[in-house]
Formats: sequence, C-alpha cells, structure tokens
Amino acid sequence: MKHLTTILLLILPGIGFAQATTIQDGAVSLLTFNEQKVVSLAEAIPADKYDWRPEKGVRSVGEVLLHLAAANYFLFMQAGVPVPEGINPMSMESDIKGKEKIIDEVKKSLAWAREQAKAISDSELGDKVEMPFPGEFNKMSVIMICMDHCAEHMGQLIAYARMNGIAPPWSAGN
Repeated sequence: MKHLTTILLLILPGIGFAQATTIQDGAVSLLTFNEQKVVSLAEAIPADKYDWRPEKGVRSVGEVLLHLAAANYFLFMQAGVPVPEGINPMSMESDIKGKEKIIDEVKKSLAWAREQAKAISDSELGDKVEMPFPGEFNKMSVIMICMDHCAEHMGQLIAYARMNGIAPPWSAGN
C-alpha cells in the first residue's frame, strides 16, 4: 500500500500538469503540487525545530518558510499586483512567529500566488516587468520564478529536515 501511495503521489501531479492547456494552468498545478509537499513537510517538522539553522547567518526553518511566503507576494508585486491589505512581504520573516502561524502564511501566500498566476491573461504574459536583479523579465517570468522559487526552498527544507532526522512525509519508509 505504501508503494502504491508513493507512486500515486509521484504520478498524479504530473498528470495534472500534462493536462494543463495554458502556462497559467500549468503553474497552478505545479504550485499546488509544491504546496502539498512544502506544507506536509512544514507540519512534520516539530515546532521546537523552527528556530533551527544549519549554521549562524543562514535562515532557520521558520525563516525559510516565511521567505517563501514573502517572495510569493513580492514577485507578483513586481508584476503590478497589489499585495493584500495587512501583508508586508519585507518584514514577514521577522514579524511572524510560531509554527501554526508560519504554516498559515505559507498556505495563504501560495493560494494567493495561484490566483495571481490564473489572473494573468495570455496577452499579458509578454509584458515587461522590472525586477531588482539582473536580467530581462516579463509576467511569464514572474510565474516561472514563483514556481522555481517554491521548489528551490522545498529542497532546502528537505535538507534541513533530514539533518534533523525527519524524513519528508511522502518518502518516509522508503
């Protein structure tokens, strides 16, 4: 049964992504897939490990999760989307404390990012966007960076969890 569950977890998101008809649909599928993994891992990490960091000067578990949440808002903000009232992406890492609040912020930011990705029309995908880092970007870039950024920090969280003897829930027992 464990093997069947693992196989389904690996295949089903790919099926959803393969059925996507637009970049926006594909982004929503991938963000949903990544959110499920990030949130399940965040829930598996004990609250007393949220301040753990591999070394001084590196983000803690909680800070990585909040960085991910803040970046979702920041990226779409660069594309001209107003951030929801009461959200300050620039101070989330220092303002929000506690496992449950952090997980809630991650969920809210990813749900919001999916909405924003869906809201960008095909005709807007090529619209230029100014980013605070080198390169030329457009609204499609924002969507792609958002997806990649989530996956990047999921990998970081997997390493943090394993360094603390925690297996990601989707691979436990394998």
